[in-house]
Amino acid sequence: MQASFVAISRFILALAADATFITGCASAYNSGISEKGPNTYFLEIRTPNSKGGGAESSRQAKAQAEEYCAKSGKTARITDEETGPVTADIFFTCVAK
Repeated sequence: MQASFVAISRFILALAADATFITGCASAYNSGISEKGPNTYFLEIRTPNSKGGGAESSRQAKAQAEEYCAKSGKTARITDEETGPVTADIFFTCVAK
C-alpha cells in the first residue's frame, strides 16, 4: 500500500511540474504596437515571473517603443504606464529628439 501511495505522489508531483512549466511558457504575451489616436500608441507585454516578470515586461515595452519611434528619427515619450507582477501596459508618443 505504501509503494502505491509513493507512486501516486510522484505521478501527481510530475503532473504539477509539467503544468507549471507549460503555464510559465504559455504566459508570455506581446500585443504588438497599436495606434490609439494621432501619434498615440499602446503596447502590452506579459513576461512570466521566471523570466523577470513586470520589470522585464516594462523594459521590453520601453525598448520596443524606442525602436518604433527611432524608425521615424524620433524618440519615445511614455505618457502612461501600468506595471503589474508580470505585465506592463504603456501608452507612448513619438517626439523629436
